[in-house]
Amino acid sequence: MGVLETIETQFKVFVNSKVEYQPFKLFDYQKRILNSYKTHRFNLVKKYRQGGVSSITQGYLANKGSFNHPDKPETIVIISTNLSQAQHQLKKIKEFLSSLPRETWGPDYYGSKENEEKSIFIGGKLSFELPSGSKYLVATNKDALRGFKPTCVLFDEAAFINKGNELYDVVITSLEVDGQIIMVSTPNGADNLFFRTYRDSLIKRNTFHITDINWWEDTRFGKDITWYLFNSDDEVIDTLENITEGQDELFKLGYTPTNKWFEDMCRLLNYNERQIDQEIYAKFIF
Repeated sequence: MGVLETIETQFKVFVNSKVEYQPFKLFDYQKRILNSYKTHRFNLVKKYRQGGVSSITQGYLANKGSFNHPDKPETIVIISTNLSQAQHQLKKIKEFLSSLPRETWGPDYYGSKENEEKSIFIGGKLSFELPSGSKYLVATNKDALRGFKPTCVLFDEAAFINKGNELYDVVITSLEVDGQIIMVSTPNGADNLFFRTYRDSLIKRNTFHITDINWWEDTRFGKDITWYLFNSDDEVIDTLENITEGQDELFKLGYTPTNKWFEDMCRLLNYNERQIDQEIYAKFIF
């Protein structure tokens, strides 16, 4: 079973509007992110707030540590803005892992009441090991990585990680030969890690693959959008509605999208243009 099929048939996510767990059916842009993770060793995802990027990343990492070759277990490291946030990522990965059939973990974990009651997690809140041999751990400083050779490292909200550059340098020197790095974040100006990595990828100074996602791609938010084109005097010179393709190109041409969700978010941000550009449009603001 491939990673996409596993995620959509075995994993569940909590849907606030339904107040229940439902199968994790991916949006098109989440499938695009997943494909990037599967295809590239080094990934950078520039996102807007509430984009569902954390969920697909957690699902990918849960799958990665569950179906590894027996002779090649994964060591997956979560680095985030603080210990609490890193633990939250680990907790969400655990929830996905817990939803897999017990048969996934071998005959010692199913077939009898005693086996079914066995925990598949060996460890605590900061790290655990699976029956597959794969390990997951959180790291908040460079010392936490001592003695480990990660096969995959997630930099969660990379633009906001304190001393991110320093942690990245340690990761690079300790990473397995074919190890993977994933950076996910909303922008935070010209920070030393996320912006530098994004910029250097654009000019081919590194091999990070960039995935940009936009709020209008999200079918939860991107409904009933009206696109406006303004002239230099802020007068509307063109209006487009019910556009289903080429939206990214419209934005590049200067069109401004708006709908109820967008207006509600702007209101929550007190119509602060800098915050709107950074949090909704995922722009680097200097």
